[in-house]
Amino acid sequence: MHTQAFSLVLSGNCLLLLSTDLDERERQDAIDAQLFAWLNASAEYLLLDENNQWQGTYMDRHAGLGWVVSAAAEKITLEKAVPNTPLAIAWHELSAMLNAQMLPALNNTLKKVQALPAAHPAMQVLGTEALERVQAPCVKPVTRLAFELRVVLPGVRVVSSSIFLETNQPLDGQWLTQELKAEEINRQVKRSFVGELFPGVFSGVRALLEKRLEMIRSQYVIPVSVREDRK
Repeated sequence: MHTQAFSLVLSGNCLLLLSTDLDERERQDAIDAQLFAWLNASAEYLLLDENNQWQGTYMDRHAGLGWVVSAAAEKITLEKAVPNTPLAIAWHELSAMLNAQMLPALNNTLKKVQALPAAHPAMQVLGTEALERVQAPCVKPVTRLAFELRVVLPGVRVVSSSIFLETNQPLDGQWLTQELKAEEINRQVKRSFVGELFPGVFSGVRALLEKRLEMIRSQYVIPVSVREDRK
């Protein structure tokens, strides 16, 4: 039996696509574990200014909570990338690691993400966390972007793809689905991993984690409501 539907949650710069087959305990564990790793990495390094160090700490915190990574990859693209959108780049890497029978449901969910207006509260928050424009004297402005797309499946199994890039191209409010100009990209890094939250480790920290996040979870975790297509 394969997942037929996904719900959406934004946590930091990460858009989580949560299988509706997850039970409530798995769903909350997946959200809390990602948020804790994100907050810890962000307390030590700047996501956009110190991305390599931030990413290393982010994955270290995953391991500390009991995430077991079965596959990981990093592609540093120095040559000019094929023009595409940030969402499409992340999804391309992600879809190659997923069961093909899940792809129609995921594609349907991502189409709804693409249709979200720039003024949508989740898109406003994502833009704040994932994007910055750097202006230096006598130098063309640079936009930095860091975005993660994560699919969470029953058993708290995760497939994740992220993109970090620096570009001279101005990005607008619809940056997630804006076509990137290859000639303007200065740096691009694509990362991916497949992992599972090992209950033998996580069960020992769950209660403490829930208590630590209780008062701040709502500041960072935003359910993303998408309008169903009318028949």
